[in-house]
Amino acid sequence: MEVCTVSDVEEESFLDIQSDELLREIQDDVEDNLLHLPLFYNPEVEPFLNNGNLFYLYAESYRCIVYGQYHAGILLMGQLMEFTVFEIIRVHTGKQYKGNYASALSFAAGKSDDSPQPHIIHPEIVDKIVTQKNTIRNPYTHGDIKKILKGRTAAAVMYKIGNGPDRILKSLERAVNSFKSGTAPYSELNPANNPSIAYVFKRDVDKKRCFKQAWELYPLFDLLLDQYLNRKIQEEFVKKYGSPYAHLPVIDVTSDDEK
Repeated sequence: MEVCTVSDVEEESFLDIQSDELLREIQDDVEDNLLHLPLFYNPEVEPFLNNGNLFYLYAESYRCIVYGQYHAGILLMGQLMEFTVFEIIRVHTGKQYKGNYASALSFAAGKSDDSPQPHIIHPEIVDKIVTQKNTIRNPYTHGDIKKILKGRTAAAVMYKIGNGPDRILKSLERAVNSFKSGTAPYSELNPANNPSIAYVFKRDVDKKRCFKQAWELYPLFDLLLDQYLNRKIQEEFVKKYGSPYAHLPVIDVTSDDEK
């Protein structure tokens, strides 16, 4: 058996993350974020009980937000809407929709030439999903930082601090004093023009947007399951199109006969 080794130089590229340290780091985020999120849905009750594939994605997005992974939470909430729309189309038509997300929404709203009429999902609900897709889901999916920050700017100034420890300390002290006194000649900065700077602003934007999206999309997810993927609709799907498990052998374990 070959054993992989890491050189001293390579070792400097990695951090040994300790679980207890990590948990301490995120504990404050967890407690605060739970206070700002809608209550977590119970997977053992309708309409979530028979939609475990979608509930898994919902739960993963929720946990990302709880743990302070706001960008990931936003991405997963967008995927949750997308996967839910495709699943609704599948259950109502008996086949997997082959088009992209945008065309699937038009199809579900009854706006395509081959759409079931009058619609699968009410057009007003589809309009809300389309708005989320265009304004949030797409910019985050494609990394469009300008659309994510939406023109946010900041006042900025550059300081020349020189070389050497003593000079740097004195320069930093002067910089702090000019900042506090308001005498520094600030100029407007667009953080979207520099990804490394944009990140500092983006995390705050992501956090606020994440909670807003959660309060809008999670109830919408509940509504979509309740109206279009409830138990009755799924039972009708099986009657009409057959069960995907129909080909599996059935073993009767209800009998007390041990033969």
